[in-house]
Amino acid sequence: MKQLSALDTIFLRGETANQAMNVSGLGIYDPSSRRDGSMDFRKVLEYAAERTRRSTLFRRMLVHDPLRLDQPYWADDSDFEIRKHVFHSTLPKPGGRRELDQEVARIHARHISRDGPLWEWWFIDGLNSIEGVPSGSFAVMFKLHHAAFDGVSAWEVINVSHDTQPHMHDEVLKANALPSAGGWRAPSIAHKGLRAYERLLRFPFDLAKTSWQALPILRKLIKEDLTGFPFFSGEAPPTPLNGPLSPRRCHRKFSVSLADIKRIRSLVPDTTVNDAVLAIIAGAMRSYLIAKKSLPKRSLKVGVPISIRSAAAKGDGGNQAILSVTPLATNSTDPVARLRAIRQGTSKKKAYVNDIPAHLLAEFMEYVPGVAFSAAVRTFVDLGLARVFPLPYNLVVTNVPGSRVPIYFAGARMLEYDALGPVWEGVRFLHVITGYLDTVNISFDVASDQFDVGLYESLLRKSLAELLSRTVPAVVSKKVVTRLKQQKLPSKRRRRTPVSSPGQLEVEAPLPMAAQSGSSREYM
Repeated sequence: MKQLSALDTIFLRGETANQAMNVSGLGIYDPSSRRDGSMDFRKVLEYAAERTRRSTLFRRMLVHDPLRLDQPYWADDSDFEIRKHVFHSTLPKPGGRRELDQEVARIHARHISRDGPLWEWWFIDGLNSIEGVPSGSFAVMFKLHHAAFDGVSAWEVINVSHDTQPHMHDEVLKANALPSAGGWRAPSIAHKGLRAYERLLRFPFDLAKTSWQALPILRKLIKEDLTGFPFFSGEAPPTPLNGPLSPRRCHRKFSVSLADIKRIRSLVPDTTVNDAVLAIIAGAMRSYLIAKKSLPKRSLKVGVPISIRSAAAKGDGGNQAILSVTPLATNSTDPVARLRAIRQGTSKKKAYVNDIPAHLLAEFMEYVPGVAFSAAVRTFVDLGLARVFPLPYNLVVTNVPGSRVPIYFAGARMLEYDALGPVWEGVRFLHVITGYLDTVNISFDVASDQFDVGLYESLLRKSLAELLSRTVPAVVSKKVVTRLKQQKLPSKRRRRTPVSSPGQLEVEAPLPMAAQSGSSREYM
């Protein structure tokens, strides 16, 4: 058995009627790479039954203590049935991008049943009118509860369900498979009761011990700049983006080539992929609020989860992250100045996180009483306090892993990958950065009836164009290259004329979703 962490429990007890705590991945596939050239629900069901035996993550369910005073436990589901977790949906005609986005938003907003393991797979067919996607293609949505998976551990589920070749041999798959499910027995009622009582008695002593260990960090905060502390942000300015959640959900995906991200990174030294994407979002947000005549004088603030997962914790599932809050510089008119300010803010926050031992961050989360948090969330929602209390941030931008090489689901090649996350009460706006091959995707989910999705999509394109217009062109025409080669230079001091090309722009990490292994802590 394994007990949920306090952070896992927060995602579990933070759910409300309009706030489903789900994380999802969406792959679009071309079945022509399969031997039979087709895919249907029966084949997906058989494939899911085989793949879900490869990891304990697919078989564990929640077990609570009698009074629900302590955090729940994970235990094997002895009555596991694959048909309770794999579903089928067909897009309405014409089966285009808009229909797919609407269906994905609808599925993602539905709560996952807690009567078994907290995941669902959805086979979606009828994709007959999506540009760049062959007719007859299909999608699979991997829907997981945030209490069981964060963005990094969710990618482990994608790894288990995909191959790097269309027809990999079964023996090769078995050699690379994760341990099969089994061994997580549900704790007895007596054990759960004693565990809850023990934690209650130890609480003040454990808190005192952790606080003592954190004293050097507190001294540093007092001595240096408090604004660099990840959790410090002050009050975020009020905007139409913030308020109570609407039952309605909208989902869209905006794609940017990795080559364009490289060019944006060249504008400011040491800029990361995430910094470049935040600058694109900041420009679009600024333009949107100007169009709605509601741009605040102070900068918008963004919450960015930072992974603190170590190599030893790989494969454990659950959540191992903290939230960093940083300004987006939306009060600046210059796109390069915004990028520079974002880079300064994120690097300062990351430096503080690197100085804080990961175990301290995790231990402090354990002192959040789950029952009290659940009651606080429901009071916040029921009384509509999102309209009254100032929030520390206006939106959330999170980063989830992806793949730089082609991957296959049951032999069908993945064409596109998308990701979704939970929208929190009071915030209403979430961006997820992910990618596949040489494309970086900026997906966004909105829980507001008033938000103009079409306008925001166009402003993301405008913001990207503004940043690219300030860069050196990455491609030089063949005529220019030929002319430079033919140009005669003095023989004694012959110089090589630099020619900008995509190959000259180096990338710190291939994509923001590069695997986060080891003890390094990257933005998710």
